[in-house]
Amino acid sequence: MAINRNSRWSVVFIGVFLANAAFADSWRLATTEQYVSADGDWRLTVEPRPVTSQADYFKDAADGKSTPGRPPGSALPSAMGIMERRVGKHWQQVWQRPLRNDVAPVNAIALPGGAAMTLDNWHQMGIGQDTVVLYDTRGTVMASYRLTDFLPREYVLALPRSVSSIHWRREPTVLSGGMRVSVPVLVPPQDADEWEGEDHAQFVPVVFDLELGRVELPSGADWQRAQEQARAARVKQRAREEAEYRRFIQPLEPPTVSAKEYEWHQYLREAFYRLDPSSKDEFPDTEVLQAPTASNYATSAEALGEALRQKDRVGALLIASPSQDALLERIEVEARRVPAVALPETRVYLAMDDAHFVPARAALSSSGAVLVQIDPTVPIAQSPERLEEWEQFNEERDALDD
Repeated sequence: MAINRNSRWSVVFIGVFLANAAFADSWRLATTEQYVSADGDWRLTVEPRPVTSQADYFKDAADGKSTPGRPPGSALPSAMGIMERRVGKHWQQVWQRPLRNDVAPVNAIALPGGAAMTLDNWHQMGIGQDTVVLYDTRGTVMASYRLTDFLPREYVLALPRSVSSIHWRREPTVLSGGMRVSVPVLVPPQDADEWEGEDHAQFVPVVFDLELGRVELPSGADWQRAQEQARAARVKQRAREEAEYRRFIQPLEPPTVSAKEYEWHQYLREAFYRLDPSSKDEFPDTEVLQAPTASNYATSAEALGEALRQKDRVGALLIASPSQDALLERIEVEARRVPAVALPETRVYLAMDDAHFVPARAALSSSGAVLVQIDPTVPIAQSPERLEEWEQFNEERDALDD
């Protein structure tokens, strides 16, 4: 499986360019799974390669390690497949082979005669040359596919994405005869903003024939409509990405006073990466104090105080507010509750002009934090480092991370 060595940057750029099309990921650690054939006579057990934690996996992947998240002493280089056949009341092993999947497949299918099929990689659906793998009755790889091996490239690019995955299918079905598997492939929504999950989606069947080792694309009007919809989706995607890129390269301005709260959080994070590109591996905490007239002002004020008093805080904390007067007043109140030298490993970024930042810095001077100004009166230029990284990300995205 190809590992994106700039995966943390990719998270940042996907957030920038696919903000309306990318969704969050939630994956539990892979566990041993068993898959029984439709006739009940064959059983495939998939043992995942051990991973210490998701955090370790991502860190090691970003560092370019070949087996990210591998626990000390673990010798298993990849997922392991064990095929068994039912003999009377017992199971008899037929073959045991390492699978192509780094950690584990997302789905697997046991088929008559001991053949098998795996779909997708743990935490990377739709990514890599082992997105679909066909195994014969001895556990030998018959064929291995990336999405673009059987779907048009523009179709794949039009599919909805999360931070780490491409959402391209739902659960497969074994067809009569036992050696043909139909995979419902998602029809790209005309606009990624309209993607609401499988309940509101359309699919077309792609059939994998394990007896012949080939893929059969759908035919007829439904497939033509699916391709037309993918092309229409790509037109909208390109327009959105171009607009996002223009915003990315332009000087960063603060949100308007009437902006939504999430826009302030986005502003703070983008300002952080522009001002401190060396911290590209860091995902900073952000706090936004609401305007005093807002219904959730008290809640946001309490959250700001808790953030400043958080014990053992390490890294960056970015703070802003639609009202700099209210923010300065709140910081001066909360600063009196922050113990001396309580934030020795924290960098506190304050979105304030000079008139507000100077007294705020004085109020927090005993906290031990490093105080950094984000001057909202001065547009922030994009850093050369991030522009260069974007070019690299764009090339990797176009290659579908293969």
